[in-house]
Amino acid sequence: MTRKRVRHFTPEEVLEVYEGHPLRLETLKQRLAGEHKTRLTEDDLAFDEEREITDQNHVGGAPFVLELAEACGVRPSDHVLDLGSGIGGPARLLASRYGCRVHGVDLNPQRHSDAMELTRLTGLETTVTFTCADIMALTPEPAYSVVWGQNSWIHTADPVRLLELASGWLIAGGRVAFEDTCLGRDPGSLQEENWLDTLSDVWRSSFVSAEKWRDAFVSAGLRVVVEVDVTTPFIEHYQKFTQLASESPDSYPAHEVVGWRCARHLGEAGALCFMRLVGVKD
Repeated sequence: MTRKRVRHFTPEEVLEVYEGHPLRLETLKQRLAGEHKTRLTEDDLAFDEEREITDQNHVGGAPFVLELAEACGVRPSDHVLDLGSGIGGPARLLASRYGCRVHGVDLNPQRHSDAMELTRLTGLETTVTFTCADIMALTPEPAYSVVWGQNSWIHTADPVRLLELASGWLIAGGRVAFEDTCLGRDPGSLQEENWLDTLSDVWRSSFVSAEKWRDAFVSAGLRVVVEVDVTTPFIEHYQKFTQLASESPDSYPAHEVVGWRCARHLGEAGALCFMRLVGVKD
């Protein structure tokens, strides 16, 4: 069954996804309130094995940030641009673990505000900064050695344009580090088509194949040096989150849980995959 269309969403529709999101400044403060810490570190925000209330709003949590960083060779001298930085979890973790500078850009004013406050609370303001803006509307200048896109770029239906912009921000020899959900194949049944449409609506996301993402890298003048399928951890991620939601249903918005279930089913069926790519600007 060939997929009928790629969904397109306006910036305003994408912003709606994050209203009442379970991972935000308020819920992080609630989790940490009983620990009576005099000073927070990024690790305090990034790790919560019990409930997964962290600042890492992406598949794989903090371990995937570190794996992607190792895959693209992040080092202290790097200046990283995180396009679609949300509440800033990956940006802070990169800065705290690798000693690099990171600048994040996100469209959502509330997520931007949360990112600024969480960065202040962890004392990382001198190395981690943020701008609230539409990443697709900015004019790039080659000022960064790494452009970071972790589980946020599927909000655009135009991978080619996005990778052109990402490449434009890079200095020569810079790298693009990317992880996201991709189509593994066309839906094989009406049920899979319905799951995919539901997930696209819940996440306000456009799904294209890993091949199309790879082609977008090449089209932007980026040589792909890492390509890893990490679908199994993707499935495990949503298995855990759906289990957490079943144990504490009032803690998670109903539409988010629906999306997690669809993602899990589609991953298990092979209709979705989760890919890690690193490209170098020669």
